[in-house]
Amino acid sequence: MPISSINSYIPTMQAFIEHWQQVNAALGANPLRLKDAYTIALFADALTAIQNAITFVEGRSGARQFVAGQRDQQKAAIAPRLAQFRASVRYLLTGTVYASSLPRAPDISRSEGVFLRPFDDMAVLWTRINDEEGVTGFTPPLQLINDYTLSDFTDELQVLRSTFAALVSADTDLKIARKRRDVLLPTARTRMLQYRAAVLAKFGPDNPLTLSLPKYTPDPGSTPDPVNASGIWDTSINQARLNWTPSTNPRLDRYEIRQSGAATYKTKEESNVANVVRTVTEFVTTAGLVVPGAVNCYKVYVVTEDGNEAGRTR
Repeated sequence: MPISSINSYIPTMQAFIEHWQQVNAALGANPLRLKDAYTIALFADALTAIQNAITFVEGRSGARQFVAGQRDQQKAAIAPRLAQFRASVRYLLTGTVYASSLPRAPDISRSEGVFLRPFDDMAVLWTRINDEEGVTGFTPPLQLINDYTLSDFTDELQVLRSTFAALVSADTDLKIARKRRDVLLPTARTRMLQYRAAVLAKFGPDNPLTLSLPKYTPDPGSTPDPVNASGIWDTSINQARLNWTPSTNPRLDRYEIRQSGAATYKTKEESNVANVVRTVTEFVTTAGLVVPGAVNCYKVYVVTEDGNEAGRTR
């Protein structure tokens, strides 16, 4: 199959190795070497390095998704505390400067700095309230529902702050892993192009070995139409259930389910979840959804026999 995505490098390079073995068998004592005495063994080593790099990226991506899920879960847990705090202060300290100084609840989707700021303000205000002795009818310290104290809140806020820091670290690790993977790809592409040119030079255009050369890129003008996809969280099995309309492309080979590990799909960050046979239009998975509250974005790709593809996000 030709190269159409990161994950297609492996089967494409494997096809080149299998063809190279046939060429070397035909050449006998003088196996084919590319520029700078590049051999099939070196190309096989390059394949192994890329496979290991892809696997490493997938591991880093999974780790990043896990931390992101923890962050989302912790944000959802701490968000009601501010509403409870506001209600308690307005009830117990109405008419005071504290009631008029309450921070507003942030949108749960906001970034770290914007999200944490009102909770930091809440901690400062709560500390001052607990030191207050001059409000009639109020006896400090202030506690929220279920005897939730300032100390409890400080601990919960620190855990969330640590998770934000862990996510920054996980993002950095993932970016480095992707760069280390991606730096291997141009050389592999160059060697495949050199190989095709070398076989043509050695055997001529009409030789079966030339005619059976693996494709490096898909043929132009044959991109399939994408399918319409939808997805839900199925509580009966605790998995994401993806459905899509069947492709009508006569050269359909399979469907590929990919993920990008974010609420907005980023093709350059996608990884393969599974290949699905052409007769199936449903798939269930927990990929990227390892903790409650996690968010993931999937894309269903139509892949044809010649390696062309088109995808639609869910």
